[in-house]
Amino acid sequence: MAGFLVTLSIYSLNKATDRVEDSVNSPKTASRSQVYYVTVSVAAMLACFSIGAFDGLKVLLVLSMPFVIGLVYSVRVVKTLPRLKEITGLKNLAVALSWAVTGSLLPAALTAVEFQKVIFVFAFIFIQVMVKEVIFDFLDMRGDKVSGVTTIPMVLGKRRTKLFLVVMNIFSGLLVMFSILSGLIIHFESVSIAGVLFSFLIILLFIDNNSKRFYSELMVDGKRIPLAGVIKAILR
Repeated sequence: MAGFLVTLSIYSLNKATDRVEDSVNSPKTASRSQVYYVTVSVAAMLACFSIGAFDGLKVLLVLSMPFVIGLVYSVRVVKTLPRLKEITGLKNLAVALSWAVTGSLLPAALTAVEFQKVIFVFAFIFIQVMVKEVIFDFLDMRGDKVSGVTTIPMVLGKRRTKLFLVVMNIFSGLLVMFSILSGLIIHFESVSIAGVLFSFLIILLFIDNNSKRFYSELMVDGKRIPLAGVIKAILR
Protein backbone atom coordinates (compact mmCIF):
# COMPACT_ATOMS: atom_id res chain seq x y z
CA MET A 1 0.00 0.00 0.00
CA ALA A 2 2.83 2.42 0.84
CA GLY A 3 4.49 1.68 -2.50
CA PHE A 4 1.21 2.36 -4.30
CA LEU A 5 0.65 5.62 -2.41
CA VAL A 6 4.13 7.02 -3.11
CA THR A 7 3.58 6.32 -6.81
CA LEU A 8 0.15 7.96 -6.69
CA SER A 9 1.67 11.00 -4.99
CA ILE A 10 4.41 11.37 -7.62
CA TYR A 11 2.10 10.94 -10.61
CA SER A 12 -0.49 13.33 -9.18
CA LEU A 13 2.17 15.98 -8.60
CA ASN A 14 3.34 15.54 -12.18
CA LYS A 15 -0.23 16.00 -13.44
CA ALA A 16 -0.43 19.25 -11.50
CA THR A 17 2.74 20.62 -13.11
CA ASP A 18 2.24 19.34 -16.67
CA ARG A 19 -0.75 21.46 -17.65
CA VAL A 20 0.67 22.53 -21.03
CA GLU A 21 1.61 19.02 -22.21
CA ASP A 22 -1.59 17.43 -20.94
CA SER A 23 -3.75 20.04 -22.66
CA VAL A 24 -2.51 18.50 -25.94
CA ASN A 25 -1.86 14.85 -24.99
CA SER A 26 -4.65 14.24 -22.45
CA PRO A 27 -7.31 17.00 -22.54
CA LYS A 28 -9.53 15.16 -20.05
CA THR A 29 -6.70 15.01 -17.53
CA ALA A 30 -5.88 18.70 -18.02
CA SER A 31 -9.52 19.65 -17.41
CA ARG A 32 -9.12 18.98 -13.68
CA SER A 33 -7.75 21.82 -11.56
CA GLN A 34 -4.20 21.91 -10.21
CA VAL A 35 -5.62 22.06 -6.68
CA TYR A 36 -7.24 18.63 -7.22
CA TYR A 37 -3.95 16.96 -8.17
CA VAL A 38 -1.90 18.75 -5.49
CA THR A 39 -4.45 17.68 -2.85
CA VAL A 40 -4.31 14.06 -4.00
CA SER A 41 -0.50 14.18 -4.07
CA VAL A 42 -0.15 15.59 -0.55
CA ALA A 43 -2.80 13.23 0.90
CA ALA A 44 -1.13 10.18 -0.70
CA MET A 45 2.31 11.28 0.52
CA LEU A 46 1.12 11.75 4.11
CA ALA A 47 -0.67 8.38 4.09
CA CYS A 48 2.40 6.70 2.57
CA PHE A 49 4.79 8.05 5.21
CA SER A 50 2.31 7.26 7.99
CA ILE A 51 2.23 3.61 6.91
CA GLY A 52 6.01 3.52 6.49
CA ALA A 53 6.58 4.98 9.96
CA PHE A 54 5.18 1.79 11.52
CA ASP A 55 8.01 -0.22 9.97
CA GLY A 56 10.93 1.97 10.93
CA LEU A 57 13.46 4.41 9.55
CA LYS A 58 14.77 2.15 6.76
CA VAL A 59 11.33 1.90 5.19
CA LEU A 60 10.79 5.65 5.49
CA LEU A 61 14.13 6.33 3.78
CA VAL A 62 13.28 3.99 0.89
CA LEU A 63 9.84 5.59 0.45
CA SER A 64 11.32 9.09 0.54
CA MET A 65 13.77 8.34 -2.29
CA PRO A 66 11.21 8.01 -5.13
CA PHE A 67 9.27 10.96 -3.72
CA VAL A 68 12.37 13.21 -3.82
CA ILE A 69 13.15 12.03 -7.36
CA GLY A 70 9.56 12.70 -8.38
CA LEU A 71 9.65 16.17 -6.82
CA VAL A 72 12.80 17.18 -8.74
CA TYR A 73 11.31 15.55 -11.84
CA SER A 74 8.11 17.62 -11.78
CA VAL A 75 9.03 20.85 -10.01
CA ARG A 76 11.72 23.44 -10.76
CA VAL A 77 13.22 23.42 -7.26
CA VAL A 78 15.93 25.95 -8.23
CA LYS A 79 14.95 28.62 -10.76
CA THR A 80 18.31 28.46 -12.56
CA LEU A 81 18.09 24.67 -13.05
CA PRO A 82 15.66 22.78 -15.28
CA ARG A 83 13.31 20.06 -14.07
CA LEU A 84 14.58 16.51 -14.67
CA LYS A 85 11.63 16.16 -17.03
CA GLU A 86 13.13 18.82 -19.29
CA ILE A 87 16.51 17.06 -19.69
CA THR A 88 16.60 14.54 -22.54
CA GLY A 89 16.77 10.98 -21.23
CA LEU A 90 16.83 11.97 -17.56
CA LYS A 91 13.02 12.05 -17.37
CA ASN A 92 12.92 8.36 -18.36
CA LEU A 93 15.77 7.47 -16.02
CA ALA A 94 14.08 9.28 -13.12
CA VAL A 95 10.78 7.43 -13.53
CA ALA A 96 12.46 4.04 -14.00
CA LEU A 97 14.71 4.69 -11.00
CA SER A 98 11.72 5.56 -8.79
CA TRP A 99 9.93 2.32 -9.61
CA ALA A 100 13.09 0.21 -9.33
CA VAL A 101 14.06 1.66 -5.94
CA THR A 102 10.62 0.98 -4.47
CA GLY A 103 10.33 -2.53 -5.93
CA SER A 104 13.79 -3.72 -4.94
CA LEU A 105 14.71 -1.87 -1.75
CA LEU A 106 11.36 -1.83 0.06
CA PRO A 107 11.28 -5.62 0.59
CA ALA A 108 14.97 -5.51 1.62
CA ALA A 109 14.17 -2.83 4.21
CA LEU A 110 11.59 -5.10 5.81
CA THR A 111 13.42 -8.42 5.87
CA ALA A 112 16.74 -10.07 4.96
CA VAL A 113 17.04 -10.45 1.18
CA GLU A 114 20.02 -11.75 -0.81
CA PHE A 115 21.93 -8.88 -2.42
CA GLN A 116 21.91 -10.61 -5.82
CA LYS A 117 18.12 -10.76 -5.75
CA VAL A 118 17.88 -7.07 -4.93
CA ILE A 119 20.14 -6.27 -7.91
CA PHE A 120 18.12 -8.52 -10.24
CA VAL A 121 14.78 -7.02 -9.23
CA PHE A 122 16.17 -3.49 -9.50
CA ALA A 123 17.62 -4.07 -12.98
CA PHE A 124 14.54 -5.92 -14.24
CA ILE A 125 12.06 -3.27 -13.07
CA PHE A 126 14.32 -0.46 -14.28
CA ILE A 127 14.51 -1.81 -17.83
CA GLN A 128 10.82 -2.69 -18.05
CA VAL A 129 9.73 0.78 -16.87
CA MET A 130 12.32 2.47 -19.11
CA VAL A 131 10.83 0.71 -22.14
CA LYS A 132 7.32 1.76 -21.11
CA GLU A 133 8.28 5.40 -20.55
CA VAL A 134 10.03 5.77 -23.92
CA ILE A 135 6.98 4.28 -25.66
CA PHE A 136 4.81 6.90 -23.96
CA ASP A 137 7.22 9.57 -25.22
CA PHE A 138 6.10 8.63 -28.73
CA LEU A 139 2.50 9.16 -27.73
CA ASP A 140 3.32 12.49 -26.08
CA MET A 141 5.48 14.00 -28.81
CA ARG A 142 3.01 16.73 -29.77
CA GLY A 143 2.54 17.93 -26.21
CA ASP A 144 6.27 17.69 -25.44
CA LYS A 145 7.08 19.84 -28.48
CA VAL A 146 4.58 22.47 -27.33
CA SER A 147 6.13 22.61 -23.85
CA GLY A 148 9.71 22.56 -25.16
CA VAL A 149 10.61 19.13 -23.74
CA THR A 150 13.06 17.14 -25.88
CA THR A 151 12.65 13.37 -25.54
CA ILE A 152 14.60 10.31 -26.68
CA PRO A 153 12.31 9.64 -29.71
CA MET A 154 12.79 13.25 -30.86
CA VAL A 155 16.58 12.86 -30.74
CA LEU A 156 16.98 9.32 -32.09
CA GLY A 157 13.99 9.07 -34.39
CA LYS A 158 11.56 6.18 -34.69
CA ARG A 159 13.84 3.48 -36.13
CA ARG A 160 16.81 4.01 -33.81
CA THR A 161 14.59 4.35 -30.75
CA LYS A 162 12.89 1.06 -31.57
CA LEU A 163 16.34 -0.55 -31.92
CA PHE A 164 17.40 0.99 -28.60
CA LEU A 165 14.35 -0.46 -26.82
CA VAL A 166 14.76 -3.89 -28.44
CA VAL A 167 18.41 -4.05 -27.30
CA MET A 168 17.43 -3.00 -23.77
CA ASN A 169 14.73 -5.64 -23.62
CA ILE A 170 17.09 -8.30 -24.99
CA PHE A 171 19.44 -7.44 -22.11
CA SER A 172 16.48 -7.84 -19.76
CA GLY A 173 15.81 -11.28 -21.26
CA LEU A 174 19.46 -12.30 -20.86
CA LEU A 175 19.30 -11.15 -17.24
CA VAL A 176 16.25 -13.36 -16.68
CA MET A 177 17.91 -16.36 -18.35
CA PHE A 178 21.06 -15.93 -16.23
CA SER A 179 18.96 -15.67 -13.08
CA ILE A 180 17.03 -18.83 -13.96
CA LEU A 181 20.16 -20.84 -14.79
CA SER A 182 21.90 -19.68 -11.60
CA GLY A 183 18.85 -20.51 -9.47
CA LEU A 184 18.51 -16.92 -8.33
CA ILE A 185 14.78 -16.72 -8.99
CA ILE A 186 12.54 -19.60 -8.03
CA HIS A 187 8.80 -19.89 -8.76
CA PHE A 188 8.68 -16.52 -10.57
CA GLU A 189 10.47 -17.49 -13.80
CA SER A 190 7.19 -17.43 -15.74
CA VAL A 191 6.41 -13.89 -14.54
CA SER A 192 9.83 -12.60 -15.61
CA ILE A 193 9.67 -14.28 -19.02
CA ALA A 194 6.13 -13.02 -19.60
CA GLY A 195 7.25 -9.47 -18.72
CA VAL A 196 10.07 -9.58 -21.29
CA LEU A 197 7.84 -11.03 -24.03
CA PHE A 198 5.09 -8.50 -23.32
CA SER A 199 7.62 -5.67 -23.61
CA PHE A 200 8.65 -6.93 -27.05
CA LEU A 201 4.97 -6.92 -28.03
CA ILE A 202 4.32 -3.33 -26.95
CA ILE A 203 7.55 -2.15 -28.63
CA LEU A 204 6.35 -3.59 -31.94
CA LEU A 205 2.80 -2.28 -31.52
CA PHE A 206 3.22 1.20 -30.11
CA ILE A 207 6.43 2.77 -31.44
CA ASP A 208 4.20 4.99 -33.49
CA ASN A 209 2.92 8.41 -32.45
CA ASN A 210 -0.29 7.78 -34.38
CA SER A 211 -1.44 5.15 -31.90
CA LYS A 212 -4.64 5.93 -30.01
CA ARG A 213 -3.85 7.00 -26.46
CA PHE A 214 -6.55 4.91 -24.78
CA TYR A 215 -5.54 1.60 -26.38
CA SER A 216 -1.86 2.32 -25.83
CA GLU A 217 -2.33 3.04 -22.12
CA LEU A 218 -4.54 -0.02 -21.78
CA MET A 219 -1.84 -2.27 -23.23
CA VAL A 220 1.34 -0.60 -21.96
CA ASP A 221 0.25 0.19 -18.39
CA GLY A 222 -2.16 -2.74 -18.33
CA LYS A 223 0.66 -5.29 -18.65
CA ARG A 224 0.79 -5.45 -14.85
CA ILE A 225 -2.71 -6.93 -14.69
CA PRO A 226 -1.94 -10.32 -16.37
CA LEU A 227 1.45 -10.47 -14.60
CA ALA A 228 -0.27 -9.93 -11.26
CA GLY A 229 -2.65 -12.76 -12.16
CA VAL A 230 0.29 -15.08 -12.81
CA ILE A 231 1.89 -14.12 -9.47
CA LYS A 232 -1.40 -14.75 -7.67
CA ALA A 233 -1.65 -18.21 -9.24
CA ILE A 234 1.95 -19.02 -8.21
CA LEU A 235 1.41 -17.95 -4.61
CA ARG A 236 -1.64 -20.17 -4.07
